Amino acid sequence: MSDDDTIRRSIADWIMQAALQGLGMPKLIEGTSNRLLAAGVPLSRSHVSFRTLHPSFESVSLVWYRGRGISEQEFAHGAGDTRSWMQSPFHFMVDNGIGLLRRHLVGRSKVLDFPVLTNLTDEGFTDYLAIVVPFDSPDISVGGNRRDGIATSWVTDRDGGFSDMHLLILQNAVQRLAVACKLSIREQIARNVADAYLGQSAGREVLNGHIRLGDYENLTAVAWYSDLRDSTGRVERLGMERYLALLNGFLGCTAGAVQAYGGEILAYPGDAVLAIFRNNNPAEAAQSAIEAAAEARRRLFDVNSNLASLGQELIEAGLAVHRG
Repeated sequence: MSDDDTIRRSIADWIMQAALQGLGMPKLIEGTSNRLLAAGVPLSRSHVSFRTLHPSFESVSLVWYRGRGISEQEFAHGAGDTRSWMQSPFHFMVDNGIGLLRRHLVGRSKVLDFPVLTNLTDEGFTDYLAIVVPFDSPDISVGGNRRDGIATSWVTDRDGGFSDMHLLILQNAVQRLAVACKLSIREQIARNVADAYLGQSAGREVLNGHIRLGDYENLTAVAWYSDLRDSTGRVERLGMERYLALLNGFLGCTAGAVQAYGGEILAYPGDAVLAIFRNNNPAEAAQSAIEAAAEARRRLFDVNSNLASLGQELIEAGLAVHRG
């Protein structure tokens, strides 16, 4: 076995072990990038984007820089229609069914046909490799009409760019990395869905196996409940589209305040928010619930001030707190 085969196998073995250990996406990408660098691949930057199922955002990007570690950015629903995405190499590859794209960033053979490549050149990088790996999951779709998978890019600042051997090592690693990413993304989606529709603690209990009918847990907590007043009348007066915009504003004020003060949202029953506050010190749980109520009131006041200036209908809501 050659040294290059040994390198590829050692990276692949680590990726598979990380997948079995349930390593999260940030650590998975950071660990793979560091091991590629240690194996002699002159990696300066790596980027992995993927779609997910979450009430607040539709995709996530992870970017690793040599010597700086990894950062994460979440993109709100609709980000796939923005100009930056439409002008990206990833969009071009996905739209045309291209799995691999390489661009020299300097020299006589450079091609800067996407805005991001110009930016990377300005940062001093010399070579760019993008690899898109689709996931074939007919029973699970997180992209609607768009294919699910990961989009990755790998950049170097080495004079002369990546060598042929570097490219082989990267391609081999990405195929294994895609398997590990698929497992990690699916686990995160399961947690997102459970948290969104069952609440964090209940969702965690279900994922830990407490799923049988009759399973329960006794707990002491402060219950926090707020509802939008006159929903039926508002729908009739405003129409569904304007009503939903108003409802989203109400939920942003109330649910946002709960989350800001450490509460756990159990459900969104129609036009309301049901949450609990738990703490080993009951007085502290009560204090957090009261502070969340005050914060929700402040946010509603700000929203209503803006609505009043626009001559639009104001939000009216009720809020109750109970310990038991």
